[in-house]
Amino acid sequence: MKVFYTLVFSLTVIIGFAVAPKTERSYFEYFQDGQRRFDSCYYNKAYYNFFAAYQKSTNTTERQKALEWRDRSKLCWLHRDTADYFFNHDELDSAFYHYSVVVNLNKNDEHCVSYLKLCYDKWQSALEDMVEISGGTFTMGDNQGQADEKPAHIVKLDDFCMEAHEVTNFEYVIFLNATGSEKDAAGNLKINLKNPNCKIKCEHGIYYVEKGYETSPVAVSWYGAESYAVWSGKSLPTEAQWEYAFANAEKFGLKAMDSSLSEWCEDWYAPYSKEKQRNPIPIESSDYKVYRGCGDISVMKTKRNFSLPSSCQETVGFRCVIKK
Repeated sequence: MKVFYTLVFSLTVIIGFAVAPKTERSYFEYFQDGQRRFDSCYYNKAYYNFFAAYQKSTNTTERQKALEWRDRSKLCWLHRDTADYFFNHDELDSAFYHYSVVVNLNKNDEHCVSYLKLCYDKWQSALEDMVEISGGTFTMGDNQGQADEKPAHIVKLDDFCMEAHEVTNFEYVIFLNATGSEKDAAGNLKINLKNPNCKIKCEHGIYYVEKGYETSPVAVSWYGAESYAVWSGKSLPTEAQWEYAFANAEKFGLKAMDSSLSEWCEDWYAPYSKEKQRNPIPIESSDYKVYRGCGDISVMKTKRNFSLPSSCQETVGFRCVIKK
């Protein structure tokens, strides 16, 4: 595919120069016209003008500047055409990547910006939305379980909504491209791209998903899960919300809660209280964050796991909740 588009581009350039009018213009005239064309997203015409500016340049600085803008125009030209091709063939992950390259180079390209959103909207329409979780009173913990599962205590929860599926690689890539970094504002690592099992890659500052893993759950640190939740206007589930939902997963239509992937919760790891609680709020009282799940529901319903919030484990993902 790449060879095909390179050949098409080369032929187009040759034809373009062959039919281009021969006029005597200065470096600055060509360069300024190139920038106007680029800003208007006429990348092919911008390319011709920057190349002409290069030919008219009289010093190293001018030549370097003209070449940089010529190459930028070429990238936008190729990637936008390639993105449109993939979008029209419903290869949304590939289209998203190529549109992202263009937007990264020219944030004023309304075509690519709008089609980025269309990629996301079309992808989301193929996934189930958040499901409603009817609140209720339940016994959290297990007096017959591990020490940190005790004491069993009564918790009452209000209604809330939870994502039916774990956040996918594709959804997380949208977040990474929107925020522009795999670290949060405090410098904490959201996701470990160096892990050979990580299916998210980065080239030229653009994040994309390895082919075939778009709908697979993403594995991130707690900081990475929390950052995504805040960015999307949601939050991570509390331990109480997660355990209640897990025990009623089939009833509420939640998917893969007994999969091989655990899920981050909002809570800091701390001993349970024996008191009755309503919508318990996580309080910072340790250095560790809780993650729950992974395995058979009869065993994992009350089992607790914990890790440093900076830990990027390939077996820990997340899903989000919102209050009703």
